[in-house]
Amino acid sequence: SGLGKEVRKSDLKAGDLVFFRTGSTSRHVGIYLEENKFLHVSERKGVIISKLDNVYWKSNYWKSIRI
Repeated sequence: SGLGKEVRKSDLKAGDLVFFRTGSTSRHVGIYLEENKFLHVSERKGVIISKLDNVYWKSNYWKSIRI
């Protein structure tokens, strides 16, 4: 760990990594695009684009890292 630096959600730029806590020990990561959207992989749907303000992602948001 220690790669990159944490950035505020309000300061996200395209390419930043967005992390989510999706369970007690599980984590999920996506790549921020722009306009509140991020690219990530769904086990069921493959590569998809979702919105950070979606109820699920908003409630599970953890942190963002810029590399």
